Amino acid sequence: MNIIIITYKEDYSLELLVGSFGNLGINTKTIYYEDICLSYPSLSIDLDTIGKQYKLEKNDRLILRYPYMNNMDYSMIITDLVKRFPGNILFDKTVFDKFPQYEDKLFQSWLFNHLGIKIPKTSFNKFNFDNSDFPILVKKRISTRNMGNTKIKSRDELNSFLYDKCSSDFVYQEFLDFKKDLRLLFFRKKYLGAVERKRIIVDGVKKLKIANAYNVENSEIISDCEKIVDFLDVDLVGFDILLMDNRKYYFIEYNIMPQFISFTQKSGINVAEIIAKEVKEELNKI
Repeated sequence: MNIIIITYKEDYSLELLVGSFGNLGINTKTIYYEDICLSYPSLSIDLDTIGKQYKLEKNDRLILRYPYMNNMDYSMIITDLVKRFPGNILFDKTVFDKFPQYEDKLFQSWLFNHLGIKIPKTSFNKFNFDNSDFPILVKKRISTRNMGNTKIKSRDELNSFLYDKCSSDFVYQEFLDFKKDLRLLFFRKKYLGAVERKRIIVDGVKKLKIANAYNVENSEIISDCEKIVDFLDVDLVGFDILLMDNRKYYFIEYNIMPQFISFTQKSGINVAEIIAKEVKEELNKI
């Protein structure tokens, strides 16, 4: 029996996962979305056909990693695998099956509102913001993580930005001056920990960098995360949250099957080892 990790070639956490499984004597194989797509959809994605190329066994278990990278959408592969082999999927099967739009920021804003969780003013309609509301953030509804967000300073700038784009591909969100930017991580409905993130500029491009571990003192934040985890029945998920003054906070988004290499380095929490030990317990029951 093997653990088959299906992911993209720039999955920076892959080495940690493979190493942690290996330390527990669990064999792993990796299949890249990019390689599957060389022949998809002419190649039928089933264990018998792929097995000839990748030597899959019918008792193998699949870990499906984040399917959006470098403006490519590999979610069709996840949809197909979940439909055909529900018993082989280790993590997040319920989300993939019931909420295929989980990554869409419009769906996420609906979910936050549905559960009574505070978010910045967010709209699908660009006209729901007055001139006095600028600057705002324009966010690609589905995009490579940490990309697709643009700060817009005026109505004219917004019109110019959208000139050659489809406005319905974006959501429009209030821009907030915040005190801290946090990432909280949950696995199998257990809170693992949190880190603080800082915005840096690399080659003129703004990026997020994990700076240090952070102790979340506000239990309401943890409780709100748990509401989302329970609703989606998600396994590994990261929450991005902005802290304001006076204990106020806003949820920004969640990320299913997120990267965790920097989180591990700064928090000291070995996420890959936690995942591997959980999988080991499951395999022992088979």
